[in-house]
Amino acid sequence: NPDRLLTRFEFMEILVRIAIARYLKGSTPQANTPALAVMVLLRRNLEPHAGRMDVDFRRDKLWTEKTDLIFREYLEPIRRLYEMCSGSECKPGEERFMSVREYLALMDAAGMLDEDFTEREARFSYAWSLQTPVDEMTAPGFMRMSFVEFLEALGRTAEFKSLAAIVGEGEAAELAAEL
Repeated sequence: NPDRLLTRFEFMEILVRIAIARYLKGSTPQANTPALAVMVLLRRNLEPHAGRMDVDFRRDKLWTEKTDLIFREYLEPIRRLYEMCSGSECKPGEERFMSVREYLALMDAAGMLDEDFTEREARFSYAWSLQTPVDEMTAPGFMRMSFVEFLEALGRTAEFKSLAAIVGEGEAAELAAEL
């Protein structure tokens, strides 16, 4: 684990320590066990701010018949794009993947980065599209985007960008009418 990264178990430990300090040992304890302190922290401080964005996006936007039809129509050009823009960081014999650096280079080369869709949003599109590994400490695929994950990243990028900004006002109106 690089020193500047936080793993899931370290994040969970931080939450437990905060819960114990605030709700078990604080000036006005509101829990009598560490487990109850964690539950209070989650319900009062995290749940109100936690969205279901990934699940909602996938269900409402990505896993739809319209999106599926679009991906199927352009699957081969998208696959060729992935093949052209990925693999520079793969070792010989290793399965092809796209690194965040390659994804950002693609977004830049395609003219997708602007004031509305910055490198920050591109990084979010990349990271939110990756499947969560069982153990990021030993998983070789951590921060390596597969082709299927690339498809999701394209969908997330499209969600960030306005259609008019990508293809122009006239063509955007025509495409919207088709959908």
